[in-house]
Amino acid sequence: MKNKTVSDQVIFCLQEQLKCYGLLVEKMEEQEKVIALADERRLLAIMEENEVLIGSAGKLEEKIGSIFKGIPEAERNNIVKATAKLRGQIEACLKKLVALEKVCEEALNDEKSRIQAQIKELQQKKSVLGKYGKTGEGQSWFSKKA
Repeated sequence: MKNKTVSDQVIFCLQEQLKCYGLLVEKMEEQEKVIALADERRLLAIMEENEVLIGSAGKLEEKIGSIFKGIPEAERNNIVKATAKLRGQIEACLKKLVALEKVCEEALNDEKSRIQAQIKELQQKKSVLGKYGKTGEGQSWFSKKA
């Protein structure tokens, strides 16, 4: 990449960033399905994969920032104009990711509420059963004369 112009370097980074976000969209769609199936192992694996992709996209963002630091403002403006379409695609991916994240968060909150309700119901049943066992304590079924 040393022979490439600054503009080419930025475009390359943005293209790689778009790929990362595209893969993240795919993973988030898969995550939504996995949440519905209640497959915790697969959900954790997807979340770990998402973290790696987010880290890669972040590194690319840092690289773009460092490239921009060393160039004159006029050249920077030209690059911004030249990459408008690509940045628009990235922005669309990010909007889709935010929407998918909200859907997944709501699904997880629903599942959490369902599990909490089950736990509360089980605790109530346990309490009732515990009281049932204590009612007969200390009482004899036979008369004391027997």
